[in-house]
Amino acid sequence: MVRLRFCHDEHGRDNEDVERLVRWVVRDATPGNVPPLAVRIRKPAAHDYPSGCAYLTYWPQWAVKLYPRRSHLRRAMYAISVTTCSDAAPVLGQPHVCWHARAARTGATCDEDAAAYQPAAAAAWARGERQLGQWPIYILRDWREALVHTFAHELSHVVQFARNGGRSEIVCERFAAYVLERFRGDGRGR
Repeated sequence: MVRLRFCHDEHGRDNEDVERLVRWVVRDATPGNVPPLAVRIRKPAAHDYPSGCAYLTYWPQWAVKLYPRRSHLRRAMYAISVTTCSDAAPVLGQPHVCWHARAARTGATCDEDAAAYQPAAAAAWARGERQLGQWPIYILRDWREALVHTFAHELSHVVQFARNGGRSEIVCERFAAYVLERFRGDGRGR
């Protein structure tokens, strides 16, 4: 069992529900050993776009507070911070590709201010394609799926780092898309 410690901002969601979703990703969808984690659930940003960050080489102040005794710091080396989103977030229900895809020059428009509509992802989805270049296209139906997808992406970074593996955004997105499909298939996505 992976040791998790949580820090909740005022995100407007039930803390137990959020923690259950995170534990599902860690327990049921993640192959291999996951190191102990400090997890922070933040309130939505102004653009109401699900986002996250994996802390791989240093501890943010909020994580240090979760482990007040220094002996615990050796046991929990990594931290993940993710945002929730509102039920009316513009990205929900739209074909979407990770914003890292723009940096990879796949032709996807991924401006966070216009995250609700990505023409390249929408056109590919309409043609029945599930990928844009090497990047998976996905539709997030609600805030739970957004949280599961974002946390799975960041958890993939932690696993890569813990195994001294490559640092691949495409691998993280493919893993997150896989976890999202498992989440839906498990009857938990609706």
